[in-house]
Amino acid sequence: MAWDIAVKTKVYHLLANEIFFRIYNGTYPLGVKLSSFPVFAKEVGSSPETVRKAISELQKHGIVERNRLGFFVTSNHEKVLEYRDSYLAAVEQRYFEAKQKVEETVLEINQGQF
Repeated sequence: MAWDIAVKTKVYHLLANEIFFRIYNGTYPLGVKLSSFPVFAKEVGSSPETVRKAISELQKHGIVERNRLGFFVTSNHEKVLEYRDSYLAAVEQRYFEAKQKVEETVLEINQGQF
């Protein structure tokens, strides 16, 4: 049987998720200016490039906005809720895919294919 390991999650995606959760729970309030990439990187123990990619990912979804003064958490609460819902839908989809794999494996075991 071939290995079925798919490590697709990049570090910057994990960081983007963590930043989002901190926005969602109010650690980074709506409208607040985020630290510079080097300062942020030092805080999280990552590289400035990883922070840049994470912020860019959140910027694509409207969670972080850029202006001439820097990067800011959106003031739009609806955007945050929309992103939360899409994130949860993706997690749910991955859960159902994993559940299906387990059920198929159990079926194979029960049929003596292992």
